Amino acid sequence: KCRTCMDFPSEPADISVGGGGPLQGWSAVIIRTEKGEEFFKNAVEAGSLKIKKIDEAKDAFAHLISMSLGKKRIARMEVRRLRAQGLYVPPSDVKLALPLHEVSVLSEVKVEDVMTRKVVTVKPQMTVSQLLDTMIKHHHMGYPVTDEEGNIVGMVTFEDLRRVPKEERRDVKVEWIAKKRLIVTYPKESVLEALEKMESHDVGRLPVVDPENPKKLVGVITRSDILHALSRHI
Repeated sequence: KCRTCMDFPSEPADISVGGGGPLQGWSAVIIRTEKGEEFFKNAVEAGSLKIKKIDEAKDAFAHLISMSLGKKRIARMEVRRLRAQGLYVPPSDVKLALPLHEVSVLSEVKVEDVMTRKVVTVKPQMTVSQLLDTMIKHHHMGYPVTDEEGNIVGMVTFEDLRRVPKEERRDVKVEWIAKKRLIVTYPKESVLEALEKMESHDVGRLPVVDPENPKKLVGVITRSDILHALSRHI
């Protein structure tokens, strides 16, 4: 039986179904497992469902990501509220939250072994509207910003984009909203060190730079990269 969920699931769901706003009469579907994919494919082939790819609906894509980030913020607020009441909440510190074996694995694997080397970058003069098009095309929520010489000059994420009013996105430039103060990692650092930086600075990705030339971008590492690395070694 395929499990579905509408909000925070108590266990990983095969398929999650939610609102498809701002599209009227549509629902957004997130498929997480092969079982869910097979179930959904069979339903489509049987004519039970009418589908539209998220890439074809820019506003729906932006809405879905915005709602996802909103849930993340709500969860953090709830953690702070519970801790303020003196209730125990599992620590965010990586070394305390992970089993010892996983900590050992992550401390031995290097960033260069799991990072993405072919990095999609954006230019400072790109508009926010063009940035959203790039996000829809490549399905990444954050991008390094590089100048004409290829030097990294910032990072921009969907969080930055969503703060720009919709009617202004054709005029606002990426360089105006990108973060200039960069949190970086290096090829020879351990994946554990990179994950600790992500946790302490509350970011989902880090640019990987040349230690001898911090402006030279050599890759990007994300939480997903780290999870994949962990799954390969345990």
